[in-house]
Amino acid sequence: MTPEQFQDLLKRYRKGRCTPEERKLVDEWYAGIFSHADPLSRIDEETLKRESWHAIENLIDPKIRRLTFARGYWRLSGIAAAILVIVTVGYFWFFQQETTKGIIDGVDVPGSGSVVLSADGAASVFHVLPDGSSVELLPGSVLTLVGSFGESKREVFLEGEAFFDIARDVNRPFLVYTNGLTAEVLGTSFLISAYKDQEEIVVAVRTGKVSVYANSGDGSQDKGPLNQMILSSNQQVIYNPAGHIALKKLVNEPQVILPEPTLKHTYTNAPVIEILESLKANYGIDISYDATVLSNCTLTSDMSEEGFYEQIKIICNALGARYEITEEAVVIQATACAPR
Repeated sequence: MTPEQFQDLLKRYRKGRCTPEERKLVDEWYAGIFSHADPLSRIDEETLKRESWHAIENLIDPKIRRLTFARGYWRLSGIAAAILVIVTVGYFWFFQQETTKGIIDGVDVPGSGSVVLSADGAASVFHVLPDGSSVELLPGSVLTLVGSFGESKREVFLEGEAFFDIARDVNRPFLVYTNGLTAEVLGTSFLISAYKDQEEIVVAVRTGKVSVYANSGDGSQDKGPLNQMILSSNQQVIYNPAGHIALKKLVNEPQVILPEPTLKHTYTNAPVIEILESLKANYGIDISYDATVLSNCTLTSDMSEEGFYEQIKIICNALGARYEITEEAVVIQATACAPR
């Protein structure tokens, strides 16, 4: 197989466009990564590195902006020079493996041949996982992939803070274990903050849905107060394992989730209902209001520099309305506007 063919195969695999035979070939290749034998010994190191780098280049769109979640809010920044610290797919898996056994954060790590990723310095580190998922490890964080990663499910163990962008695979769920909480997804983007000395664990969802539940130290689901909670876009849970207290809420600074946003920067006599529906679609956050009451309301405003909550506040101030933020939605209470 030529480097170009290998690159195309990985690209189609990540997009779910492989034939069953091709998927089996790639699955066996991934499985071989964790074995002691080198299944691709016929490919020399330089060729493998070149193939891996080409694969990475195809995964990176120069228009993409990465999202980092810090201290309860999302922050936008460009990829820029951070690409230089990406650990490329093939090179890392074949030449930078570490074998671990034992317990991480009180959760048993099954089997041997696990791979450990870490961010030991002062900067975040990016990794692309064998299934095409990507992860940004924040400083002081460690992520361990079990040796059976990708066989029937994709399991990792996190100590610290990381932003995940998971490649969708309905047949192989992706599970992130921390000391006290487990997050399970099929394909989505989200952040987990679970440093060892941190009292609370935070899971914040960027896109898609994440199922979170407490674990009892061995990775099994706990039967406590956080038996299972489903988080959607721009929602988070703050969980205190010691007190068994779980708080579900919207993130502090919601971000637009549409690949191509439809929000307008300015509005001139625009129907308020249309603006609210646009906010709902772009942020994936439910906004509850009485459509009959707001049917005649319009708004003229410049909201080009405003975030989600600021836009809600501007609308409510203009209407003389009140609003409440619940764990899943924004509820607006307003009086009727005069007919246009």
